[in-house]
Amino acid sequence: MPAADGGEWLHRRRRLKSLKSLSTGVDRVCLGFGTPQQRAIEHMTVAEARCYAAIGHFATGSMLPKIEAAIDFLEAGGREVITDPEHLGLALLGAAGTHITLAGASGASCVAA
Repeated sequence: MPAADGGEWLHRRRRLKSLKSLSTGVDRVCLGFGTPQQRAIEHMTVAEARCYAAIGHFATGSMLPKIEAAIDFLEAGGREVITDPEHLGLALLGAAGTHITLAGASGASCVAA
């Protein structure tokens, strides 16, 4: 590795170390999963994830444990993405999966299914 690239390599390594990827059977987390109103979520905040969970968007034995683990990891200072194995590479680049953040504008609104 050239010395000029050392700082960038270290920065990428630190970013990946703080990233948690939860693998699932779908590319993105969906609201209304399995219904005609199903829609994939590209980004949501922790507050939105909690709201969606509270109103029943995530099944107890399916997506809910992943959402809860994501929230715990984020609150401990990490970054989070949920995706399927086929899209992991793109998800790490921000081009696939559902990205959950502590705050920020996601464009989503928490509504019942």
